[in-house]
Amino acid sequence: MARWLSFFAEYDFRVEYKPGRLNVVADALSRRPDYAVKTADANRIGVESVSTPSSSLIDDVKAAYASDADAKQLLSYASAPSDETRRKLAPHLRARAHRYRVHEGLLLYSAVDDDVIRIVVPNDYDLRMRIMYEYHDAPTAGHPGREKTYVLLTRDFYWNHQYKWVHKYVRAYEVCQRVKPAAFSQALLQSLSTPSECWQSISMDFVFGLPPDSKRRTGVVVFVDQFSKMVHLAAVPAEVTAVQTARLFVDMVFKHHGMPLDIVPGRDPRFTARFWQEVFTLLGTQLSMSTADHPQTDGQTERVNRVLGDVLKSYAHSFQQWSDCLPMAEFAINNSVHASTGHTPFYVNAMRHPRLLSMLGMVTSSLSGGGSTVASEQPQKRADTDTVSAMTTRRQAAFRSRNKTTDKNYGSAQGTDGAQAGPAAGKNAVLNKPFSTQAMDFVQRRQAVIRFVQDAIAASVDRQKLNADNVGRGNTNEFEKGSLVLLATQNLPRHAVSDFGASKLAPRFIGPFTVLERHGNAYTLDIPSSMQLHPTFYVGRLKP
Repeated sequence: MARWLSFFAEYDFRVEYKPGRLNVVADALSRRPDYAVKTADANRIGVESVSTPSSSLIDDVKAAYASDADAKQLLSYASAPSDETRRKLAPHLRARAHRYRVHEGLLLYSAVDDDVIRIVVPNDYDLRMRIMYEYHDAPTAGHPGREKTYVLLTRDFYWNHQYKWVHKYVRAYEVCQRVKPAAFSQALLQSLSTPSECWQSISMDFVFGLPPDSKRRTGVVVFVDQFSKMVHLAAVPAEVTAVQTARLFVDMVFKHHGMPLDIVPGRDPRFTARFWQEVFTLLGTQLSMSTADHPQTDGQTERVNRVLGDVLKSYAHSFQQWSDCLPMAEFAINNSVHASTGHTPFYVNAMRHPRLLSMLGMVTSSLSGGGSTVASEQPQKRADTDTVSAMTTRRQAAFRSRNKTTDKNYGSAQGTDGAQAGPAAGKNAVLNKPFSTQAMDFVQRRQAVIRFVQDAIAASVDRQKLNADNVGRGNTNEFEKGSLVLLATQNLPRHAVSDFGASKLAPRFIGPFTVLERHGNAYTLDIPSSMQLHPTFYVGRLKP
């Protein structure tokens, strides 16, 4: 380029404009004819070839008529309908022979006049399976359900007992079983046994996902008494181990209340660890593990977790660290009337209310109250204090009567020494009577509250079961040992479900797996060890 510029620089050019219509020679050089835009003539466009798609399905239907006796008789009659050919039909074909006709070798069926005319499919299993594939399995069909498949199929084809055939096919199709949801997932509720005293049965769980506090703790371990509904809370780090959890249990539950007879923990790795189970085996405590992915087993603790979250949210503006308000949250929960018992957990445990800051310096009875203060809301959940008081009065009178008789007999048995021993004995009796009366009153009230709480919990459990069973719990499936079931993939780790990169494309169910054992509404399955899953699942997670 530089060389040409140097060459033309030796010349003195003068540029003059010349219209294109006058610059004919230049047009021949700059405007090539093969670059000119051509206008097609519509009259000269012709069709060189026509392709007509075809399928061998219709030909296969015609060929299959030869192997179906009923189809051959109907073809013969419909080709030349007459009384003579009608009499040759089998008895079960005569009543509906008028619904058939023949067109180009195909036997057609019409339920009513002017209805959709459908092709009759002979009794050929492979042929019907091929048609079902086109109307259910093919990508253009989209694996519809039973009703939609039947409507789609009956647009074009007909055979006897077609709806039953479609129902059986769709129900047994493996892909649909894996990806379609189950009609009912929840089985009838099976309630846990009602304890007879405080801290006889407890439940425990973890709440994680909280912001880190000053000690980098992001969770809370929750212990709940099944009887009194008392709660104990402690902040824990996300990497808390089974050994640390056991120490928290000893420090927060065992140290204050002794060893419970039954414990219902969530199916958490910290509870299912071998060390944790060995601890309870040595201590003689039954560890009733909840079913995998079934939080309703430990619904009490799940409810406390929800309340705890609300309380911590309410305290968030008052504390720098959420862990600082855990003691206040625990106190507030234990000092609130529980809906199931009608009493506060503090009162059920100790027959007294804790002293509040607002009541400092005032003399109050430690045995009063304990029930709900709103009679209109929960009249059935309050202890009958009049009945308890009447029982206490009668028992106190009987106790005083026995004391008087004992004092008289004791005095007469002293003989001559009675004059010396009498005053001392009488003085002790006078001093002991108020204490004995208060002790009996406390014991009787304690027994009355325990009995009332037992009845209230039992009534609450029955009411909750009735309400739960009436709302969406229609799963009545029962599986025998050795039967095959599908397992729901919800909440399962991705590596155990599918090779798809996106979980949205994973099937709803995997399997089938063999049932090994039944535990009430839970079943133990023969799960491959490579899936790294606990083998016991709630019946709502299974599908026949």
